[in-house]
Amino acid sequence: MYNHQLSFWGMKLVVALSMALPIALLIACDSTENEPTIPTVVEQGFVQTKEYYYPIDKLTVPKVYEYSMVYEGEYYIDQYWEVKRSERDGATHLQMQGYNPLFQQNMYTEELILDDGVLTQKYDMLQLDSATQELRRYPNTLTQSIIFPFRTATDSQMVYRYETTSKTPPQFITTKLVRDRKFKEFSTFDYQGKMYEAAIFSIKNLYDIEDKENGGFWNMKAEGEEIYAKGLGLVQKRTVNDQGEVSLEQLTNVYSLAEFEEKMKNAEMKNAEMKNAEMKNAEIKNDLH
Repeated sequence: MYNHQLSFWGMKLVVALSMALPIALLIACDSTENEPTIPTVVEQGFVQTKEYYYPIDKLTVPKVYEYSMVYEGEYYIDQYWEVKRSERDGATHLQMQGYNPLFQQNMYTEELILDDGVLTQKYDMLQLDSATQELRRYPNTLTQSIIFPFRTATDSQMVYRYETTSKTPPQFITTKLVRDRKFKEFSTFDYQGKMYEAAIFSIKNLYDIEDKENGGFWNMKAEGEEIYAKGLGLVQKRTVNDQGEVSLEQLTNVYSLAEFEEKMKNAEMKNAEMKNAEMKNAEIKNDLH
């Protein structure tokens, strides 16, 4: 059993903005059929943001979230996240399986849901081993594991931190990511023609990258905003790095597991058809020679 208050707030890192690097993350909850309103209640310097995270109570039935990169008005699918709730050892968890645009598994995270927020317990990168053709896991090291606070400070000098270190093939370059985020404001957001209540967080990211094998060390910075819509979760993330490059990512669809599996099946069929066509073309060229 967990002491929810001590488990979360004991790990909460609130630092002055002058010391801040960035934070992050993910999606949200419960929708409304009425016209959206902007919450204004602030209790002793805090606002309630739990309802802007994943709809935890509903995710006993898994959902798949589709995110796309937006470039010059065009949408390019970037990542799928299959999200489901599970109960273990008297605690609630969210399990998230990531897939790339080709429907290949590439990430896995597991989160612990506490009374005051969400902690990451596991964050793995997945990659196909070219020699064995088996999917291999490369666990990341978590130093600060706060993913999302449910009772969020409104003080502009306060941030929440998430910190992880990864090392994945083929180069096995070590990447340390520090994400700090702070609450900015409540607003509204238009998603697919419908207005939703929304919470906006400002974010800052710092990447320390080291090639221990060949030598070399460099860092990168980025900052921007995340918008979480009630009933949907993370609907938009926009960042600008220290080179001035803009990254814009948006939620483009939410699927049932059956719908997602059907998309995977259709994609596999199209890939098989393309391979067969390529083989036939190669045979025809050989016959002509």
